[in-house]
Amino acid sequence: MGYKIDCMRANPLVCVEIDDIKTQSQWMTVVVYGSYEELPDTPEYETLRAHAHELLQKRAMWWEPAYVSVAHRDYPKSLTPIFYSIHVNRMTGHRASPDLVELHPAPATKPRRWLSRLVDRVLTK
Repeated sequence: MGYKIDCMRANPLVCVEIDDIKTQSQWMTVVVYGSYEELPDTPEYETLRAHAHELLQKRAMWWEPAYVSVAHRDYPKSLTPIFYSIHVNRMTGHRASPDLVELHPAPATKPRRWLSRLVDRVLTK
């Protein structure tokens, strides 16, 4: 429970951004637009909730601190985690890669005449 869940319950139209940043010139970002659906702790959603929990168990436990927050450490077994899904309506994204920059180098610029004339004057004095 928290602000994010309250907002998604009030307005189920949501977006999620995922970033993968390796360096300043090598990154990727994806934005997913969709609708929030809560998977309540009821018999009809038991299979989906078990599947969601199984998928999350394969990742580092980054998702669990909200569930087992400091305020609830004395009662973790009595708390029921909130599982939800995002039904994807649209996706977009961008990426940057050093390889792409090397394939399309910036066009060569013409030397500035005023700079060349100034350098010539300085050198001939």
